[in-house]
Amino acid sequence: MTILINKKNISITLFFFFALSIFLINASFSSAQNIEGPTEKTIEVNIYKKDKVYEVQLLTIKKLAYPYLADNKLLINKIHYGKVISFQGKALGFFTAKEMTITKCWDEFAKDGSITGGCEDVPEGEILLRIPYFNNGAKAEIYDLNNQKILTIDLSAKAVCNENNMCNVPIENSINCASDCRNGEPIISDYKTLQNQELESFTNMPYEKYEENSAERPWWNDKTIILAIIFFVAFILFL
Repeated sequence: MTILINKKNISITLFFFFALSIFLINASFSSAQNIEGPTEKTIEVNIYKKDKVYEVQLLTIKKLAYPYLADNKLLINKIHYGKVISFQGKALGFFTAKEMTITKCWDEFAKDGSITGGCEDVPEGEILLRIPYFNNGAKAEIYDLNNQKILTIDLSAKAVCNENNMCNVPIENSINCASDCRNGEPIISDYKTLQNQELESFTNMPYEKYEENSAERPWWNDKTIILAIIFFVAFILFL
């Protein structure tokens, strides 16, 4: 059986797939533009929830990189999320807050030997929420699935840049608070040592590993780009 291959049709087909690949690349880059960060540090917030009341119990800074979004388009009405706001009222970054829903899961053996179980949301319990740390972060607002604000967390005690147009040495300097310290104020070594003592070591990312983010992966790990290159080479060969 002989199969006749139309070289012109093959070229047209390959060109179509090449154009489609370029479209997919542009779409992936457009979505990646919403990704920012990560911040160099994370704030861990211990919260106790009872019904719809949230009590913030402890704030801890950790030297843990944390990714964040430039806006809430990917989060709104899809998941609990939060935003960090500066002392001047500017939104610094958006983050997921799925921990705000406490879910309890269980497994048990039935008399016939089968395994049963399930998961359900519970109204009371402890929450560990992670927030990207910004030097000038004054507060964080948390929103539910209906985009209603359910909690405001005061972060001012952990901020080092209060954006008051005054350089408060030794806490503020030209590195951590350029908006207040405009004359090249140096870092005071004693205060830097004090900061380092407060930071805790870390082993894991706060949730999905940041290096898995497509915005940070090397281009040669992007399957879409590899696919586009293959189609382009094939298209040239069949011309």
